[in-house]
Amino acid sequence: MSEYKFTLKELRARHNLTQNEIANIIGITPKTYNLLENDYTKILSSRWETIARLADYYGIKMEQIFLPSDVIKNN
Repeated sequence: MSEYKFTLKELRARHNLTQNEIANIIGITPKTYNLLENDYTKILSSRWETIARLADYYGIKMEQIFLPSDVIKNN
């Protein structure tokens, strides 16, 4: 059985957070967070600690944070 996977935007929306709020919570700039959420190349090249902080805050495994399937198919 595979685990459900989440996009960063979906996770943020489920927790009723703005990009600024989650950026402050995990200790990055709002601009950096915006890039992570909207530019798949940034999440691929981001520091694992950043992804770990996001997963920890949301109570999920790092592996559950993923790229949208349409992005994966097109690249």
